[in-house]
Amino acid sequence: MGGCGFRPAAVWPVLDPASRKRDVMPALVHLVEITAEGHSVDASRPAKLDPGDGRMQIRYTGIHLSAPERVQYSYKLQALDPDWVRAELGG
Repeated sequence: MGGCGFRPAAVWPVLDPASRKRDVMPALVHLVEITAEGHSVDASRPAKLDPGDGRMQIRYTGIHLSAPERVQYSYKLQALDPDWVRAELGG
């Protein structure tokens, strides 16, 4: 059986949206395309890239529907970057 309870009006809780701590969820990352030396790389399996002029492009996007303006991009290449590098948009 269900129940029903009542409280005196003097003790109703108050919610202040400005003081609410929001849960921060990371954006979902979607890998769009990888190219090396102008050729497409299949990202679904490990790839070995031959030496060349070093031109590699990784296209990706972050999807965060509740706060798209807060999405920031950073990358870190193992053995090359000691720390995270903030990515420039549109580059």
